[in-house]
Amino acid sequence: MFGFFQKKGKASLSPAERLEDCRRRQDYPGLARACYDLGVEAMDRGEREMAYLRLSQASTIFSARDEIYEAMDEALVDDCSERIGQLEDAPLLLNEVLAEIEEKAEELGEDGCWIWSLFALARLSRLGARLAELPGCEALGRLGEATGIALHSFRGELPEEEFQRMDVIYERITEMDNVEEYFGMNGEIPGPEGPFRPFDLEGTGTLTELSLYLEACNSRLDLTREPETGLIPCGLLTGYYCRTVGEGFRDAPQVQAELERIWSDYEFLKAGPSWDGIAARLEAYRELDLLA
Repeated sequence: MFGFFQKKGKASLSPAERLEDCRRRQDYPGLARACYDLGVEAMDRGEREMAYLRLSQASTIFSARDEIYEAMDEALVDDCSERIGQLEDAPLLLNEVLAEIEEKAEELGEDGCWIWSLFALARLSRLGARLAELPGCEALGRLGEATGIALHSFRGELPEEEFQRMDVIYERITEMDNVEEYFGMNGEIPGPEGPFRPFDLEGTGTLTELSLYLEACNSRLDLTREPETGLIPCGLLTGYYCRTVGEGFRDAPQVQAELERIWSDYEFLKAGPSWDGIAARLEAYRELDLLA
């Protein structure tokens, strides 16, 4: 009768509790605010990896639909964008790997960089197939198919039918940012550190990088398109491991194994492999489970 056992009101919920509450109720403006608050808290603690993940998620959510954006406070939106900008040069694992990729890319040349990214696409195929069983994520089930089409395009063997299929895959991937099942954090599959949610892909901007790469593959034959290399580190799944393991996630065995594969691909390509060797490596990668 003194209120000791009353349920907490929404105003007293922590950001993490509000995130789960808003996710269940499909309150997307509230979900964006909760992600933003978690990002600010992490930034205040000096946890840059977690801050980048949560602020990026907030930005994706409030940018997904006009009605969500219009429900947000303008100051919050501006501050979120400013904070993400501040973290772009921070010592995040993703930033460090991208910087090293950019440095090594000069040694491989454009053709080598296209294939380096293709290896990353192949490694995402098995995870994509698992996620494709969830509502709204069906397009991810075609990453293995896209790998084969891209290889044909690089060898100059791309018939019109495959060109059109790649265009459809690209369009479906591009549309996923606006799908509630994605940005609403709905659905999950088993993972080594707890359930993996499709929205965990946001940690590396995977949907954006997939869209850029797939569209570029269909434009590559005009010989004017520079290679897209932002896809290469997406298999690190930094969003998932940061969320489940914490700031020290880079020591996770799966993260270390993917780093080894990225640099092994570089050495492989630097040695000048045959097309048959590239195709065999792609086939093995398409069977690889990044969450194993």
